[in-house]
Amino acid sequence: MIKKLAYLLGMVAIAAFFVAPVLYSQSDMTHVIDDAFVSKQRPASIFPHDEHNILAGIEYDCYICHHFDGTDLDPTDMMGSVGIPCSDCHPVEPVDRDVTPLMEAYHLQCKGCHLEKGAGPIACGECHVRPGP
Repeated sequence: MIKKLAYLLGMVAIAAFFVAPVLYSQSDMTHVIDDAFVSKQRPASIFPHDEHNILAGIEYDCYICHHFDGTDLDPTDMMGSVGIPCSDCHPVEPVDRDVTPLMEAYHLQCKGCHLEKGAGPIACGECHVRPGP
């Protein structure tokens, strides 16, 4: 009986390991919207979350974008800072030289990766697309 229970718990743990990234996926996300930006200069950037991650080959590597910089985050956690709004750590207006302001953090994270990989949009209007007439 104990062996069966241990086996069952082991199988549940293995299944949870492989299913958790999918469950936490932001599959319905189509734009990067951050309510911390009160006055918006441009429309929210277009970002079909799952499509992006599949094309970039990072569908289960959440930590690549959801990085670890806070002392309360465990660097062995594959989910990184998933579920924590960027604005929780990055203020809209700079207050401390050691903390990257929110807009710069987004641009460094997204545009920086695109430049490094030589793929993806880098011009403002490629991400922040104004609605047509």
